[in-house]
Amino acid sequence: LFAKGANYIPGTLLLPTRTEADRKQLFDDVAGSHFNMLRVWGGGTYEEDAFYDEADARGILIWQDFMFACTAYPGDSAFLKNVHSELVYNIRRLRQHPSVATWCGNNEIREALKYWGWAKRYPKEVYEKFWHDYEALFCKLIPETLREEDPLRPYIESSPDTVNWGRPQEMGLGESHYWGVWYGRQPFEILRERMPRFMSEFGVQSFPMLPSISRFARPETDYDLESDVMKAHQKSSIGNDVILHYIRQDYPEPRDFADFVYLSQVMQGRGIALGIRAQRAAAPFCMGSLYWQLNDAWPAVSWSSIDYYGEWKGLQYEAKRAFAPIILVPDTARGKMLLTYDPLPRQRQVSLTAEVRDCSGRLIRRHTFAPETLPAREVGRLKVELPMEKLFTSDAERNGAFVHYELRDARTKALITELTDYAARTKELRLPRTKAGDFTLKTTRRAGTLFIDIQSKTLLKDAYIDLGETGWQLSDNFLDILPGRRYRLRATRRQNAPARTTTALPTVTLRSITTAG
Repeated sequence: LFAKGANYIPGTLLLPTRTEADRKQLFDDVAGSHFNMLRVWGGGTYEEDAFYDEADARGILIWQDFMFACTAYPGDSAFLKNVHSELVYNIRRLRQHPSVATWCGNNEIREALKYWGWAKRYPKEVYEKFWHDYEALFCKLIPETLREEDPLRPYIESSPDTVNWGRPQEMGLGESHYWGVWYGRQPFEILRERMPRFMSEFGVQSFPMLPSISRFARPETDYDLESDVMKAHQKSSIGNDVILHYIRQDYPEPRDFADFVYLSQVMQGRGIALGIRAQRAAAPFCMGSLYWQLNDAWPAVSWSSIDYYGEWKGLQYEAKRAFAPIILVPDTARGKMLLTYDPLPRQRQVSLTAEVRDCSGRLIRRHTFAPETLPAREVGRLKVELPMEKLFTSDAERNGAFVHYELRDARTKALITELTDYAARTKELRLPRTKAGDFTLKTTRRAGTLFIDIQSKTLLKDAYIDLGETGWQLSDNFLDILPGRRYRLRATRRQNAPARTTTALPTVTLRSITTAG
């Protein structure tokens, strides 16, 4: 089993305010995005029974941290006695749940002791006591308690246990929290190379979209990165600077606050999806991809893929695509393609085609690859060499065209998956500026569902459909709208959405790389 999912944090700072609808919506989101695992992070709280009941029912595995994170803890007998009572209570409560797959002692404390400079920061006797107390709690008390209360489940002492992101020579030794992307400001492409046996944390920040921001900020005074409100909702001292750093790597310079917000989500989604796809393509060497983080505890600029109000960011749509049962993992710039798939019930013959088109949709050339057979009942991958000299014959094509891949069932011709890719970074592409009348956007309603029909004469790269208010769940978003093709998206109200105060259709707009919305 390849673990697919994210790190979960408490859904709100005021725990009793969460509702059953909130919990069910969260698991709808998780299951609907092809997740099979959540890591309950050790800096949060042990969840209530209903959370694990829902995980049991949905088939979502739980990596369960004990609630210790990022700091040194005492090791005196009084403290350990208190912890033992907490351990026994929670182990007995949670061991009955088949969803609980593994226990983990703590989040990043072993890494902190080894690599965060504590040996230099603290006196020698203090640092040695840190290690002594660490071993008493995580190497003795917790595993001994588990042997008594739940001996069959595996126990991980600390996450990460061995691997540190600043030491690439260690990457193959275990699971990793890879923060070279974000804190190290390394390019997303490094995620293709720095491959652990299991990726249990990696991520970058983005802003919530404007409908969510409007619930805690006023457009006329607060829509500015330097406003008091925006600074209050950004708790990372390096946050906005690093977001802009990653936007500038691949995308045009943001024109204004709204463009910065939009590009932050495009960047986050595309970048983390690159990592997810690379990790899946590295199976069976790497057998898990859990990004940081799924959700928010308050309305903040953060690493989440679903914001505090339940709105999907671009990353959640990208994760849904990257965690699908069968995916394409392209590296068009280097002429490589991997087809990665979850275990299949039976072998399947597939055929892959690649169409190169310009931004108006004109077909430049088409390449059909020889059919391939995917074996059954195993996590697998298939390597395809891309004939770049046949796909793109000039720099003008590399910078002014795209390649659209389609994978179909060789027998029935049914579409299995598709993907659009580029041979250059977005900021290097010669994309035509979208003009009025280049695309149509029509909204209709049937019962409780909105249907949004889109058609464009030119490529709309990274199109974001904005309904102007929170509470709607779209079937897809943050996607490339290909020229000449008809798209129909569905929008329904989430079960925990606030009641609407009007029966009028929402005002739907579209923003892409080449249009301001």
